[in-house]
Amino acid sequence: MAWYEVDSLTINVGSIAWGDIARTHSDDGNKLGLNEVAAAPGFDYEFKFESIPALTQFRFVMDGYYEGLPTDTVLAQAWNYTLSTWVSLGMVLDDTSDQTYLFPTIPFSDYVSGGQAKVKFIHANTGIVGHYLRVDQLVIENMGADVTTVAPTTAAPTSVPPTTLVPTTTLTTAVPTSPVPSTTLAPTTLVVTTVVPTTLLSTAAPTTPPPHNADLDVLFNCYGNNYAGVLIIELTIEGHSLSASYGLEDLELSIPITITGEVPSSALYRLIDLELIIETSITGWGVANEERKNWVAWSKIGNVSFELDRVNDAGFRPMSWAGYVYQTLQLGNNVIIYGSGGVTRAFPVSSPAPTFGFKDIST
Repeated sequence: MAWYEVDSLTINVGSIAWGDIARTHSDDGNKLGLNEVAAAPGFDYEFKFESIPALTQFRFVMDGYYEGLPTDTVLAQAWNYTLSTWVSLGMVLDDTSDQTYLFPTIPFSDYVSGGQAKVKFIHANTGIVGHYLRVDQLVIENMGADVTTVAPTTAAPTSVPPTTLVPTTTLTTAVPTSPVPSTTLAPTTLVVTTVVPTTLLSTAAPTTPPPHNADLDVLFNCYGNNYAGVLIIELTIEGHSLSASYGLEDLELSIPITITGEVPSSALYRLIDLELIIETSITGWGVANEERKNWVAWSKIGNVSFELDRVNDAGFRPMSWAGYVYQTLQLGNNVIIYGSGGVTRAFPVSSPAPTFGFKDIST
C-alpha cells in the first residue's frame, strides 16, 4: 500500500462493526464502521502509517462522520514523538453524512519517527451502544514542496534528434571596408505572471505546549457554597473494649475526580496546590481508676492467659462501685465479687460474644 494510506489499526477501546482498514484507502462511500461502547472512553482507535518519505510538513485528512449525539466529544489526536504525548488536532462532530476533515498542518520532524506516524480518534465521555465512527477515507497529505519525484510535463523523445553539422568550408565573402550601419532593435515586452499557489498552508501545530496563563484558570473552591465541596470521610469503630489501642497503618486513600460537560479541544485540567487535611477524633466514654483497685479480670477459656485477642473470650473491667476488691468466690455458674464499696454478681453470657455480665447485689 502507499505511504499515505493506513497500514494498521490498534483498538484500545471498542470493536469493528463492519469492514477493514482497506476501506479507508479510497473515498468511495465504502466505509469502515467502528463501534462505541457503554464506558468512558466510549472508544479509542489508533491508526498507524508506515514508510513515510522525508517531508517537511503534512496533515491528516479524513472523510467520514461520527454518528452519535451533539453533546458527545470525539477528539482527533496525533502522536508527538518529540514530546512523547498525544496532541489534539480538533474535534469530529456528530453528523448524518460524510464530512471532509482537513486537520492542521504539523511538522514532519515532531510527528514522524522511523517512517511512522500515528493518529487516534477518542470518544472522551461515556459512550452509548449503537453509536458509530464511520471512516470512508483516512490518508496523509503532503503540505511541503519536497514530495516524491514529479512526473515530467512532456513526453520523452522516442527517436534520436537530428544532429547539426558544423560546416567545413571557408567563407569567401570579403570583409567590408566601411562600417556596417547600426540596426535598431524593436523593444520586447516581458509579461510577468504571478503563480497562484495550488495548496493552502495551515498554521503548524505547536511542538511545545503554550505557557500557563493563570488569568484563564477556572478554580473551584471547596470551602465555598457552605463547604459543599469538602470531602468528609468518617471511620467508625464499634464494640466493647477497654484499654485498647487503635491505629491506622498503611492507609491508602483514593479519590476519583470526574469532569463532566462539553470539553473544548484545547482545554487543560490540572490540580494545582492540592492540600489534603486529615483530622482525627475519638468520641465515647472512659474510666480512670488509680492502679485499678476495683477491677476484676477473667482469663481465656481453658487457658490462664488474660491477653485480649480476636477470640474475645478474655477481658477485664472495673466495678460500678469505688474502693478495693477483697475476694471473688464461685457460686454455681456465678462469681460473687466482694469489695470495700459493694458486692457484685458476675454471670456468663453468650451474646454478643462469650463473656461475663455483671449485676450489683449491694453498693
